Amino acid sequence: MTLLLALACILLITVVVVQIGKVTELTGKIRGEEETQAISNRRNGFNSLVFMALFLVFCIWSAAYYKNYMLGYGPHESASAHGSRLDAMFNITLVFTGIVFVLTQIALFYFAWKYQGKGERKALFMPHDNRLEIVWTAIPAVVMTFLVISGLDAWNEVMADIGDDEEYMEIEATG
Repeated sequence: MTLLLALACILLITVVVVQIGKVTELTGKIRGEEETQAISNRRNGFNSLVFMALFLVFCIWSAAYYKNYMLGYGPHESASAHGSRLDAMFNITLVFTGIVFVLTQIALFYFAWKYQGKGERKALFMPHDNRLEIVWTAIPAVVMTFLVISGLDAWNEVMADIGDDEEYMEIEATG
């Protein structure tokens, strides 16, 4: 009985969606195709900004809510002597990638809103820009160099505990 009720609900929702599509199509024919397209473009541009704001608020809320469980804060302590250093490296990487994530998402949705489809606007073809290429190659290279050097420093600190004359057990795992 539950399956029959679920199938009936799915069928009714499908019928409603199809009817809404037909009404939208008829409205477009009455108003005119260009006006309908302009309204749709404005609505989609605005909706993209709203989605961006809600998405970024959710990401910030999620990071704040779960920070005690996964970012090395709160009641959880590192199980090893070097865990706090590794947690700090993770947090530094998270800061860099978080900044890039927020900036690129803002740029993505802003450009979707700003350059929404308009009949009189033509796209500009820009095949090459040396200054832009240098900037978006140099900045990630500098950040990556910083992360790699700090990672190597942490690796050397972790592995400094093992002397050549000490007995230790080597464990290899393949996954």
